[in-house]
Amino acid sequence: MDSRKRDKIAAGLRGTAASEGWPPWRLVQAIHDQAQCPTLLMAWRLASGDTQAEVARGLQGLAADLGTPCAPSPNCQQLSRWENDREGVGPVYRPLFALWFRTTLERLGLAVDDDPVVTLISQTPTSQPVASPEEDDVERRQFLSIAAVTPLAAALPPEALDQVRARMNTDLRHTLPTGEI
Repeated sequence: MDSRKRDKIAAGLRGTAASEGWPPWRLVQAIHDQAQCPTLLMAWRLASGDTQAEVARGLQGLAADLGTPCAPSPNCQQLSRWENDREGVGPVYRPLFALWFRTTLERLGLAVDDDPVVTLISQTPTSQPVASPEEDDVERRQFLSIAAVTPLAAALPPEALDQVRARMNTDLRHTLPTGEI
């Protein structure tokens, strides 16, 4: 399927999701199926409404904010190779994608057995039942609080961590339907 047709399908599904209050994961699954996306990574980008250039710039910004600039920097061509499953996403970029799309590596289709984030989540005891798709936003927040902030706290000085939090809460905030807030 060509990219224009995928974009059109994704735009229609984003509208449906907004009006019906779908959680992000449901939207991604619908886009993945109906737009015949080769990877979940592509489906997440289409669900967010971002262009490849916007995602590439976002990854560069996240890496710079974390003090680990990417070399070579991701670009549209590289993102296209990852989205079309012509190349695997490297270990430097996987957590950046998870932060950018605010989801788990599993839902991005990027989890590997030796990923520290995956190990951390699988070993974290929880007294709460497994969330339904409608409660997905709560699980995503729990994941980010455990997996994203904890490793950063040890690696960054407090003022740098505050800058990362501020950026996540402002510049990278995606507009979500009212039902998900």
